[in-house]
Amino acid sequence: MKQIFFMSGLQRAGSTLLGSLISQNPDFHVSPTSPLMDYLCLSDGNVTTLSKNYTFDFKKVNDNMSRIAFQGFYQHIDKKYIVDKHRGWTKNVNSVKRTYDENPKIIATYRPISENICSFIKLAEKDKDNAVDRELRLKNASVNNRNRAIYIWENWTSEIYSSLKYGLDNHRENIYVVYYKNLVNNPINELNQIYDFLGVERYNKHYFSNIKNSLSEQKDEVWGFKGLHDIRTDRINYESTDPREILDQDLLDEFARLDSELNV
Repeated sequence: MKQIFFMSGLQRAGSTLLGSLISQNPDFHVSPTSPLMDYLCLSDGNVTTLSKNYTFDFKKVNDNMSRIAFQGFYQHIDKKYIVDKHRGWTKNVNSVKRTYDENPKIIATYRPISENICSFIKLAEKDKDNAVDRELRLKNASVNNRNRAIYIWENWTSEIYSSLKYGLDNHRENIYVVYYKNLVNNPINELNQIYDFLGVERYNKHYFSNIKNSLSEQKDEVWGFKGLHDIRTDRINYESTDPREILDQDLLDEFARLDSELNV
C-alpha cells in the first residue's frame, strides 16, 4: 500500500524546486498542485446534501469514502511514496488524521512574507497582463508596487499564511517547515532532514544541476501569472530581491510581525 505524504506552505517558497528534487528519488512521486483535497471537500459536501434526503450513518460513510479516495486517487502511480501538494493541507490536518493517517507528515515551504510578495511583483513586471494588475485596473486603482503588495497579501498569501499558522499552532509535530533560503543554500542537508522527518531511508543520488522540473504546471494561466512554476534548471541559485527596494516601510514592518507570529 502506498504511503501518502503532503506538501503545503507559502507560494514562491521553493515547492516546485523541492518537489523536483524529491522526484529524483525513484521511490517517490511528487504531484504538481493536486485536486485531492478539493475532491475530498466536494465529496464531503455531496454526502452532506445526501444526508438531507436519505437515512444513513453520515459520519461513517463520509469517512469511509475519504479513506477510499486517498488510496484510489493515486492507484495508477507505481511508486512507494506519494507527496500530494496543496496549500490547504495544513488547515485540514484533523480531517487527514480522522480518515487517513493518525500521524500525517506535511512538508511546508516558507520564506519571509515580504520576499514572497516581492517575488510575485517581479513576476508581474515580466507579464503586464498578470492577474494582479488586471484586478487593480478593474478597481480603478493605480498599478504600483504598494497596491500590488496589498492585493497579493489580501487575496493570495494571507489565506495560505493562516492555513500554515493554524497547522503550526495545533499540529506542529506533523509539519516540517522548509525555509527557501536553507533549501537553496544547503539542499543536501534539507533533503536529509525531510527524509528523516518522513521516516524513510535517505537517498544519496540527488543532483543539483541540470534539474528536471517535474512539477511544471500546464495550467499556470489559471493562476494568472506566466512562469509561476518555472525553476532554474541549470543549477540551484538563491535569488531574492531586497524587499526594501520594493515595499514601503509600514508594509515591511507588518509582514515582519506576521513572520514572527508563526514562531518557526
